[in-house]
Amino acid sequence: MSEFIYYALKEAVPRIEANAPGTTFREVSGRAMASVLLPVPPMEEQQRIVEQLDSFMAQCDELEAACRKRAARRSDLTDAGVSWFL
Repeated sequence: MSEFIYYALKEAVPRIEANAPGTTFREVSGRAMASVLLPVPPMEEQQRIVEQLDSFMAQCDELEAACRKRAARRSDLTDAGVSWFL
C-alpha cells in the first residue's frame, strides 16, 4: 500500500540521513536504501495504520490552523492596543 510505504519511509528519514555521507548535500545511494528495513504488515493492518495516521494528520492540520488563527487574532489585538496608546 503506497500510503503505508510513504509513512514508513517518512519515519525512517532520520535513520537514513544518519547513514548518508556528505556534509553540504547528504547523498543516499541505492545501496544505502537497500539496507533500510521497513515493516510490512498484512494489507488489512496497513490500511488500519494509514487510516489512523491520516486521522491524526487531519487533526494536526486543524490544530495548526487554529493556532495560526489565534496568533493572527493576538497580533490584531496587540496592534489595536498599541495604536490606542499612540
